[in-house]
Amino acid sequence: MDKLDFIRLLENTTIPEECADAAKYLQPIANALMEIMPPLLFRFRAINEYSLSALDKDLIFCSRAKDFNDPYDSLLTAQSLETILNTDPKSQFSLMSVFRQLLIEGYEIPAHISEVFPSDLLKNLVASLREKSKGSPDINDMDKFTRIVNELKNRVNFFEVELRNSNSFACFSEAISSITMWGHYADIIRVLLFLMI
Repeated sequence: MDKLDFIRLLENTTIPEECADAAKYLQPIANALMEIMPPLLFRFRAINEYSLSALDKDLIFCSRAKDFNDPYDSLLTAQSLETILNTDPKSQFSLMSVFRQLLIEGYEIPAHISEVFPSDLLKNLVASLREKSKGSPDINDMDKFTRIVNELKNRVNFFEVELRNSNSFACFSEAISSITMWGHYADIIRVLLFLMI
């Protein structure tokens, strides 16, 4: 398995929300990781009390995404939601009309999309639009649509904060001679002084 196959495996792995045995879904990922693991990995750290303590205790300290120097790392975005919410009402009604026509023609909302939306709001909106065979969506449909988009936007914002605060990461490199890694993550002056002593 190469790295591109591994990326595809990650992207195509979904753990159902009610799943009691997540290990069943994660095991293929763990197996693939072991298969593509390089023989050596290097961790670049500054020389300070924490890094020396970690080295002494055989520990790896991780950082939260919110503390990364890249503010966009692990960031979720919902640009299309912003576009919909900031569109004038006539265009929103046009979008609803197209959506309604698709539903009348038998379009089914994919499971991976419907799982993200508030189910009661989405079901009511779909049922309401399917019942109407003529005319444009009415104001009640538009209100439901706007509530769904706003709710999804709130969830994206919530998960963005949760993701950046709850997950921790440790970075490694296959190359020990990377100037970038030495410059960003290992205080090279202190390292040189430390090696000279």
